Amino acid sequence: MTRTSFSFLALAAPAPLLAAEAPALAAAPDAGYFVRLVAGLLLVLAVLGGLAWASRRLGLNRLAGAGGDRLRVLATLSLGARERLLLVRVGDDELLLGVTQHGISRLHQRPAPDGDGAPAPFSERLRQAAAPQEE
Repeated sequence: MTRTSFSFLALAAPAPLLAAEAPALAAAPDAGYFVRLVAGLLLVLAVLGGLAWASRRLGLNRLAGAGGDRLRVLATLSLGARERLLLVRVGDDELLLGVTQHGISRLHQRPAPDGDGAPAPFSERLRQAAAPQEE
């Protein structure tokens, strides 16, 4: 025999030793396992949904000191992809704010109008804010 045939026999000899007894793999989970898994997942989701509904219903989703009635956005106007004008009432004042991707700037501040409390149209407020101020 040639040298290559001996090397082939050397490689083939341990094959029966490797094929001896391999450990048995764990049995695949049955259908009952998947039913319990899905039922448990649905139960957790239902509990989370119920808690979210209850917190909204009871008003627990508001953070303490979040402003409530003291801070309200009265109107908004989009100027571009990331630029907006906001008319905000803070306590007894109204603020015209410019919002960009780089920050927020106060453009104008005035006392909130008295009367019936019905806000004037945004275009009118914007016109008033843009008009030069006489001092």
